[in-house]
Amino acid sequence: MLSPTAIYTILISIALILGGVWVSGNVNLLPAVASSNAPIYDELFKVLFIIGTVLFIGMVGLVVYSLIQFRRKPGETGDGLAIEDNLPLEIFWTAVPAIVILFVGLYSYDIYERMGGMQTLSIDGHEHASMTSDERIWGGIGYAQNASIKEGSMVSLPVEVTAMQFAFLFHYPKGNIISGELFVPIKQGIACSNQSACKHENGF
Repeated sequence: MLSPTAIYTILISIALILGGVWVSGNVNLLPAVASSNAPIYDELFKVLFIIGTVLFIGMVGLVVYSLIQFRRKPGETGDGLAIEDNLPLEIFWTAVPAIVILFVGLYSYDIYERMGGMQTLSIDGHEHASMTSDERIWGGIGYAQNASIKEGSMVSLPVEVTAMQFAFLFHYPKGNIISGELFVPIKQGIACSNQSACKHENGF
């Protein structure tokens, strides 16, 4: 038989989860969709938003409840009870964050794979001849040196991307043009060759 405290904890947890789902479905903090990967990434944001809402409301509610319930009563002058070693509570607050972190990690990796993941660059089903077996791309962007990737009858425009600490430089070999902005031709793909000018990874 569950104790009243355990029953209250379960009911409050269910209410917090339902409230987090409702807030995530009715409060839209995201801008308009502007890429094919945006809906996939939005799913991850909504899940993280639900978890954040549940944790925020739950923690604030617990603090407010503790301030009211366990405040010093009028006339009390002594110290409070020295309570320690609550094993069920310690297991609870260790297991729940571990499960949440594991879930977020696995779900984030699933989103990452659905957005392209780390895939070997290939042309018409064959690996690019200039690449080694461990060279990868993310989400369709990666090393494509001197690539001539065809999409139907159209040849992709080669663009050399250099990542700096707070900016990107885009070099267009055809015309030898360097720009701080990426320009994509209408109805034509681009083949990016990425490199980093600083010690950080190229996050382009």
